[in-house]
Amino acid sequence: MEVLEVRAKTHGSYEENSRFCQAIKSLMQSTPNWNRLDAHQKETLEMIAHKNARILYGDPNFVDSWKDLAGYAKLTESILEATDGSTDVRNVKMTKMNGEWHDDDSI
Repeated sequence: MEVLEVRAKTHGSYEENSRFCQAIKSLMQSTPNWNRLDAHQKETLEMIAHKNARILYGDPNFVDSWKDLAGYAKLTESILEATDGSTDVRNVKMTKMNGEWHDDDSI
C-alpha cells in the first residue's frame, strides 16, 4: 500500500483536513490576543489545530495523533517555564485552621 493511502486511513482526507485547519486558523488569528503570541505559541496552536483535524477526519483512535497534541503543548510549556515574566497558578496545599485557610508552608 502506498504511503498516501496509509496516511488517508489514519489522517483522513488532505482536502478535508486543509479546509478545517484553514477555518480554525482564521478564527484563531481573529482573536484579540493572536498578535500578542510569540511564534512558538502560534505554531503550537496551529499544529494542535492540524492534529485535531487528523483526529476528527481520520482515525480518532490513532494514538500518535494524541501524543502529538500533548507534545506540542509540552514544547510551549517548557519554553514558558524558562521565560521570565511567564505566569502560572501556584498549586499549594492549604489547611483550614480555626476557620481560616493557611498555606501549609506558613504553618
